[in-house]
Amino acid sequence: MNYLFLVVILMVNLTPLDNSISGPQLDQIGNTLVYAMPYDFSEYSVYTSNSYASAQWQSAIVNGLYKRSTSTHLAWAPDLAVAMPAISADKKRFTVDLKSDLVFSNGDPLTADDVVFSFKVAITPAINTNFYVGFIGFMNNDSVLKIDNTRIQITLLQAFAFPFSFLSTPLIPEETWRDLRFMYF
Repeated sequence: MNYLFLVVILMVNLTPLDNSISGPQLDQIGNTLVYAMPYDFSEYSVYTSNSYASAQWQSAIVNGLYKRSTSTHLAWAPDLAVAMPAISADKKRFTVDLKSDLVFSNGDPLTADDVVFSFKVAITPAINTNFYVGFIGFMNNDSVLKIDNTRIQITLLQAFAFPFSFLSTPLIPEETWRDLRFMYF
């Protein structure tokens, strides 16, 4: 509670208190995300950051197919997916439809290619992501398949009790991070 109070105070102090600021200065303040960090900012990738503080701000701007819903007592709910996935009888194959109106901050639409790419980044051992250890034995680079531009299929190597932990993997735009594709897979 004290931490939340501190952030609120900082946000209030960063907001103009009078109307003397106008034009571009006001627009700049109004369109800027201000996030208080207790240390020098140095971790930019949601896949490789190693601190709890970085994970907190990154989770506010990077989404997965599913997330925990605060309105349903932390049950899994669609985030970037249209609905809950179709799940095969053996509980190893998940078919997911993406919302069609989503765009990244650069204006590029979210596509199935971005989903496949994001999972490949998370699964590739040489990239050494925070997610890799959790994926070992359950997924490999062939586990995520693009069916069409808004539908993907994820096939686990074996059934897993917590599959939505995989389905909540953060998605990144392939176009922005494409150099990883050429370097690692």
